[in-house]
Amino acid sequence: MPKNTIEIRLTKSGPNGRPYAEVLVPAKASLEQLVSAQKVLFTDGLKAIGLRACAPCRSGLDFLIRQQFEKVIQF
Repeated sequence: MPKNTIEIRLTKSGPNGRPYAEVLVPAKASLEQLVSAQKVLFTDGLKAIGLRACAPCRSGLDFLIRQQFEKVIQF
């Protein structure tokens, strides 16, 4: 993945049993990139996992925005 790319992880059933999104932001990301990622999350992202929501319902989507780590160990 390129170094300055925002990653969105989305699931139908998060820690609380409801749809949950995690937005991983590189340290040098701009506000414009973050706003663009939010638009993708609420349009294409929800459709990709089979969810539909009107604007008021989207306010109930839990999401976490955090900084990406340079090196991640997955096991």
